[in-house]
Amino acid sequence: MKAHLLAVLKSHSIEAVSKREDATTSRFALITDTGGPGRSDRIVQTVQVTIGSYGSTLGVAAVLAADIEAIIHSLPAVSSSPVAAVPWATSPYESTDPDVPRLSRYVATYQLTVICR
Repeated sequence: MKAHLLAVLKSHSIEAVSKREDATTSRFALITDTGGPGRSDRIVQTVQVTIGSYGSTLGVAAVLAADIEAIIHSLPAVSSSPVAAVPWATSPYESTDPDVPRLSRYVATYQLTVICR
């Protein structure tokens, strides 16, 4: 699922990485797999991802987080997406990253119901 989300965000001109050190700009999204309830039957699985939205200012990070939130919630309507539903999510919230104090960060966690093909 992480690879799919990385590609989706990149298709929306958002730099998306799975490791912070891979970011090439000060405005990027960091996607982390954070578990989830798992497989509920043969083809349906619920996964959980946490996305950190980084920016040079708090405003840049907040706008990026809002853009990502809209993209995530639109995924079930995209016919080519394996995401069937977004049953649970947190609202993006400000969360300082102690490892990168020069950047601002918003964080949100999403559970995604995925059709495994």
